[in-house]
Amino acid sequence: MRWVLFSRNRVVLVTFGLLLLLDVARSVYGRIGYADPVEAW
Repeated sequence: MRWVLFSRNRVVLVTFGLLLLLDVARSVYGRIGYADPVEAW
């Protein structure tokens, strides 16, 4: 029964790690992707 707890903890940690990675990627894309305007007004 102990392996169930380890697998649940691992799933939670991997999920939080993936969400953190996606948030960092979104922040980097927002900072670099929109740094220069696409067209002049």
